[in-house]
Amino acid sequence: MKFPFALITLFVALSLPAFSQGTGCLTQDSSAVLIDAFKVDLTLTGNDQQSSTVDAPIIPEDRPPEMKASGKGGIGSGHVIVDVSVWNVQGRPVIAISNGTVDFKGDPVAVEKMSASEIFAMLTQAAIGQGLGRKSLSCTAECGGYLVEVVQPACVSREMTESGMVLKTCNLSDCCVKTYMVCCPTGSASPVIKEVSSKGSGCTSSGCESTCQ
Repeated sequence: MKFPFALITLFVALSLPAFSQGTGCLTQDSSAVLIDAFKVDLTLTGNDQQSSTVDAPIIPEDRPPEMKASGKGGIGSGHVIVDVSVWNVQGRPVIAISNGTVDFKGDPVAVEKMSASEIFAMLTQAAIGQGLGRKSLSCTAECGGYLVEVVQPACVSREMTESGMVLKTCNLSDCCVKTYMVCCPTGSASPVIKEVSSKGSGCTSSGCESTCQ
């Protein structure tokens, strides 16, 4: 199922959870319990569209962790790969996107017109879809009652390496926290994943892009 960013409703009203600033946005709270950890491999294809979408079905645990997306890049394709972990923090499900690097393998043209916030939004929806398939997240028919927090670096820079482009965290202490409503009103094969709130610590580093806007 496709989720156009234009349908995302954004409300800024959330307190940052108790995450250790010494390790960036990955939780070290004593109350946090690690539920799951996996890689998200998102296939991106640039097509000069004016909006971006992500195909985020529930992925069974025994299938390769790959999602597909299209965005307003040029002609080209590639893979965005990142480590993700799922935590229980005082009863709240929390997804932590690695504060290391996000690797892109392929033609940089595919993402040159995508903002960092668009790329991270796609990664988040793919991570939630994959978490549902792995049973580390829940999905009920009723919408509004189940919320998933996503913690990610607030600022990243684009850097070219011998193996491709990477999105590198600019400041480990700058975090973005987003909350998503997750439900399955028409069945588990077609989850509804909708952003409902966002709050970040800002992005003031020179040459860096915000992932939170």
